[in-house]
Amino acid sequence: MAINKKQTSLLTKVVLVFISLAFVGVYIPGLFAGGGSSDTPDTTTSDGALEYLSQQYTGTVDYYNQLLASEPTSYTVLLNQGYTYHDWAAEVQQSTASASGADVSLWIAATSFYERALAVNAGDPGVRTDMAVAYFYGGDTARAIENVEIVMSSVPEFANAYFNAGVFYQAAGRDGDALRVLKRGVELDPSAPTVETANGWIADLEANGVVPTVLSITSVEETSTE
Repeated sequence: MAINKKQTSLLTKVVLVFISLAFVGVYIPGLFAGGGSSDTPDTTTSDGALEYLSQQYTGTVDYYNQLLASEPTSYTVLLNQGYTYHDWAAEVQQSTASASGADVSLWIAATSFYERALAVNAGDPGVRTDMAVAYFYGGDTARAIENVEIVMSSVPEFANAYFNAGVFYQAAGRDGDALRVLKRGVELDPSAPTVETANGWIADLEANGVVPTVLSITSVEETSTE
């Protein structure tokens, strides 16, 4: 059976999700201890795996919701809640290969908390890049591109954004843009863990006659009107 190289690249993106996260330290009693149930679901089935992951993450989500009830604008708490949903969604995605769509609502929940955190402090390119990933897997490629372009424009040396952008652009049918940003990402960080994947993807695009766009990312307006 032939390997769908595009899908392989998209699945590899999950690895970058965890690379780019910088978990904000908050002590949580019984982190990921679940809701106290002694029943362990059968994780060899899709439903059992989803139930198990729900037990692992629900307690943490509830903990942060309690904190947000009294600290609704806490950057640290909002960010950690976004990361919790992000990690939960990624695990669901990997456990079910996204076949059930069970991860989508979790990615959407992650974006809502990232948005709230960025409304408090918009300065971290890693957070916006992670939010772009969550938008992408939540089904909103346009918002994913919009946010990763903000990062590439405002912090052009932030290499992680470029591999993400390559995924988003190709999903949107913008192969020339994908090739351009993938090449730039490799130039910026040739030792990144995604470089091997990026180089393979670059070779495939070039073999198919794709030419990188020549537009330099200097502003969000330029990239979005391309």
